[in-house]
Amino acid sequence: MTYLEGYLWDPPLAKEAFLKALGTGLSYPPTEVSVDLSAGTAFAPALPGLARLRLHRLGHRLLDRYLAAFACPAHLPPPRIVTFP
Repeated sequence: MTYLEGYLWDPPLAKEAFLKALGTGLSYPPTEVSVDLSAGTAFAPALPGLARLRLHRLGHRLLDRYLAAFACPAHLPPPRIVTFP
């Protein structure tokens, strides 16, 4: 496990991913969003759409030095990173 793998579930990163998935970006205050990093979910009373999203991290050997996560509809399968020769 690299340093970044242990640090990846950073609450500000998760909040930003959820807000961008809803289309509000950072125009909605991230301080108003609660995240459950173990479940990959978020909650904000004024944003009911958060309940339909799940957080995914992007983990790949080429991303070892980066923190990357995104939120997408919960019914979609987890993402895969595909590399080409």
